Amino acid sequence: MRLLKGIPNLDSLLVSTEYFQKGNYSLSVLFQKRKIRSKEYLADTLKMSSRFSNFHMNVVSGFDKNKQIVIVDANNNNNFNDDKVYKFDKNFRFSHNNNLKIIDTLPIINMELQFNYNNKIQNLVRKIQVYPFSNYFYTQMLDDGLTKELALGLRLKDYWKGTLKCNSIVYNIGLQGINKDRMTIMIKPNSLKYSTIDHIYNRNFEYKINDTIKLTNSLFKIDSIAEDISKLFLIKLAKDDDFFSYRMGTKILNFELSDLEGNQFKILDVDSGKKYTLLDFWGTWCKPCRELTPDLKRINQIFFRDVNIIGIAYDKSLEDVKKYITVNEMNWKHAFSDKKSRSGIIRDLKITSYPTFILLDENRVIVYRGSGLEALYEVEKIIKEVSN
Repeated sequence: MRLLKGIPNLDSLLVSTEYFQKGNYSLSVLFQKRKIRSKEYLADTLKMSSRFSNFHMNVVSGFDKNKQIVIVDANNNNNFNDDKVYKFDKNFRFSHNNNLKIIDTLPIINMELQFNYNNKIQNLVRKIQVYPFSNYFYTQMLDDGLTKELALGLRLKDYWKGTLKCNSIVYNIGLQGINKDRMTIMIKPNSLKYSTIDHIYNRNFEYKINDTIKLTNSLFKIDSIAEDISKLFLIKLAKDDDFFSYRMGTKILNFELSDLEGNQFKILDVDSGKKYTLLDFWGTWCKPCRELTPDLKRINQIFFRDVNIIGIAYDKSLEDVKKYITVNEMNWKHAFSDKKSRSGIIRDLKITSYPTFILLDENRVIVYRGSGLEALYEVEKIIKEVSN
C-alpha cells in the first residue's frame, strides 16, 4: 500500500483521482472517485492501492475560508508538500461559466505520468489545467453537496498531430484526449482552415473511434489508435452511395418537415431546380437568429434564382413563429419543429447551436455548415460564385 502525504488541513476537502491509462474523460471531468473530509484522516495520509501508481493524477480540492485550494500532485510522488498550491476566489467556481478565455489565462501544469505500451512502462508528461467547476451542468446533478461545492474541471492543453494523404488530397490530423480510448479526432483537408470563432464549423472535422469518414470519394471506419498515440488506424469500407451524415462533404437524407400549417413536405419538394438550398435553423427565442433576419432577407432578394431558403424554426410556440415571420416579411419556405421534442432533422443533423446554416447542393450534399454571422457570410460567398 502507498500513502498520500502532505494533505493540508482545510475547512473541507476532496482528494480525487483521475486514471489516465484507461479512464472517463469529457471536456470537464468531475473528480469524485474518492472523497474524504478533513476530520476523517490522520497524519495527513490516505491509503491507496499501489497498482495505480504513476498511471493516475491525484488532486486536492478544498476550502480555506474564502479561498478554494487546488493542489495537483504533478510529479506523481504521492506527496502534495512539494507541489504548487493554487488559490481561487470562492466565487470563481460559479462566475467563469465555462468561459474558455478565462480558463486560458490559468497556469498550465506539467503532469508526470506513465503508461503501459506493449508491456513496457513509458514516461509521458501531459499539459493540463485544473480549476474549480461547480457550475458545470453535470455537477449540479450530483447528490452529494460537498462534491458539488468542490468539483473540478480538467482541460487538456496538449495534442498529437500528423498528416494523411488520400489520392491527391492531404488531410491534417489532430488527436486530443485523456487516453487512446477517449480521444477527439480532428481530420481536415489541408486546404481548409479552422475557424477561430465558429465551433459548429470546426465540428465538421471532429470524429470519434468507430465513426465513418469520407476521404475524397472513399469511406473509411476510424478503427483504433495505438496505445502510445503514434498511429491512427482506418479501415476502408465498401462504397455505399446511401451514406448519409451531418458533416460538410456528405449527403443528407431527404428529410420530411412540417410547415406552419402542419402539412408535410420534403426538402426536394422545394423548387429543386435551383443550385443550392439553404437550411436555416433558428428560433424566436434566439437573439443572434433575430439579428441575422435582415441578412437572410437580403440574400433571398438578391439570390432568389440560385438558392432556396428553408427556415426551420425550433421553438415552443408556433404562433410566435408565425407572427415573427409575418411581421418581418420572411418570404421563403418555413418549417416548424417543436422544442418539446428534439427529434427528426434537429436530432439527426445534430443541431446544437442557433442559428445553424447548412448549404446544400442539388444532390443534398452539404457544401457548408456553420453557425452565426461568419457562417452566413461564407454561405453568401459560395452562392455569389454561382450567380456571377
